[in-house]
Amino acid sequence: RSNPTDVEVNNFISREVVLKRILSRQVSAIDFTKLSETSLEKLVEFSRKGFKIVWSETDSSIVREKIKELDIITEGLEIPSRSGRNIASSLKLQFFS
Repeated sequence: RSNPTDVEVNNFISREVVLKRILSRQVSAIDFTKLSETSLEKLVEFSRKGFKIVWSETDSSIVREKIKELDIITEGLEIPSRSGRNIASSLKLQFFS
């Protein structure tokens, strides 16, 4: 099985697919009127790159590590909630080594 091209992945993982299938559970909590275009593009980019990793790798530990490396795409991403509380976006995370 060959790796899909960027065009094939972009056609398969469209914005609509990201919103209606990949993030379907989370979408109901998002206030899309306040979600920036940049944030949406980052979610689509993360989904596409994640798909390519899962498609090309067979070792689950490698998949996990490569997916973790994608965290930088969503770092600082603010997702406005319908409740207006935006609890997840306001959390301050600290990493311990």
